[in-house]
Amino acid sequence: MLDWNEYQGQLQTAIAEIGRISPKILRGYRGLSEEGFLRR
Repeated sequence: MLDWNEYQGQLQTAIAEIGRISPKILRGYRGLSEEGFLRR
């Protein structure tokens, strides 16, 4: 069975690493996600 707390930690670590490597990509993704959420 999957340990969701461990999975969440791994996911946060991966997202932080992407943000360090290329902050513009993360900002663009966040902007697109927010825009999609606002248009619902």
